[in-house]
Amino acid sequence: MQQLPPDRDGYRLLLKQLAALSPPLFVMGGFAEDALLHHRITRQHGDLDVLIVRSQLNQRLQQLKPLGFAEFEVYVPIAGCVRDDSQLWGDAGQ
Repeated sequence: MQQLPPDRDGYRLLLKQLAALSPPLFVMGGFAEDALLHHRITRQHGDLDVLIVRSQLNQRLQQLKPLGFAEFEVYVPIAGCVRDDSQLWGDAGQ
């Protein structure tokens, strides 16, 4: 889980850096809810959840390291899921 800075400028910087990645990441969780429902950051978030295609895992790990994500926990979908996606959590600044 990444501990994000409490200020909105820190959130904006991180989201801007993530938006520059290619191919694009799929943002989930609280940040996605803020974007879709409120069109702004409404509160402090304790983490940032992203969904990635499993075949891009190594590429994503390399892209996220310079952004401060040191270590990751990868969660795979439940058995029987037909999609080939994974959730990725990382710790920054550790």
